[in-house]
Amino acid sequence: QLNGASPTATTGTLVEHNLRDVAAWSAFVENRFDFGRLAIIPAIRFESMEFTRENRLGAGARGAERISEWIPGIGATFEASPGVQVFAGVHEGFAPPRVEDLIGNTGTVVAVDAERSRNAELGVRGRLGRVFSYEVAAFDNDFDNQIAVGSIASGSTPLAQGQARYRGLEAAARATFEAAGPGQPYVQLAYTALPVAEQSSALVRVDNGQAVAGSAAGRRMPYAPRHTGSLRVGYVVGGWDMAVESVYTSRQFADFANTASAPINGNGQVGALDATTLV
Repeated sequence: QLNGASPTATTGTLVEHNLRDVAAWSAFVENRFDFGRLAIIPAIRFESMEFTRENRLGAGARGAERISEWIPGIGATFEASPGVQVFAGVHEGFAPPRVEDLIGNTGTVVAVDAERSRNAELGVRGRLGRVFSYEVAAFDNDFDNQIAVGSIASGSTPLAQGQARYRGLEAAARATFEAAGPGQPYVQLAYTALPVAEQSSALVRVDNGQAVAGSAAGRRMPYAPRHTGSLRVGYVVGGWDMAVESVYTSRQFADFANTASAPINGNGQVGALDATTLV
């Protein structure tokens, strides 16, 4: 990493030179049991990862750590009628920390845990004729540990971890039309409602184990908008997909404290972020 002396600098002082490496192994066993229109699919997965970080500016400072995890899950589908399928699943979630979060620049292993969660969903998908397809699902994601940081842009809010829970609904629909020409026009909608995105406990700083300022049970997680949606209108010809898309993101918080109003001349690191629509 080079730090320049001005916004237009093309070079600067070398402040970080790391070699970061991850070696990962995984294996899974899955089987499908069919009982007429009902199918049950249990599975289990094993993940093992070895992380290393070498500071090439720190007289050879080097650190290493290994993480292994068993990840079970079970899913089911039911063919309710021709073209309509009900689906459900319960799965353990696992996501390891990044090398630079797990191992410090001096080679010491930091007390940051992997993300672990229990995830459940229940939904229905189907088709109406040859034109219309849809999918709707409710979900519940319960994190025993989630790695998070508020005010991403600042770089000053410490990495934090703690319990969190998300509950909501996802929906998607697509209509593909027959056309006289060589291609097919289509319209596609997607929507996610996230009424629950709460801190189940005060998140704690990884560097010192203290609660993050403003974090408390019941407050909303940062960067978790209540509503997101998209509208896409396109035309497919062979392997080409030409489209115009609009994406909506509702109001969200940038900090753990859920500060309602940004300070005057604020920089977006504290306070609510206004809703946006991108085309």
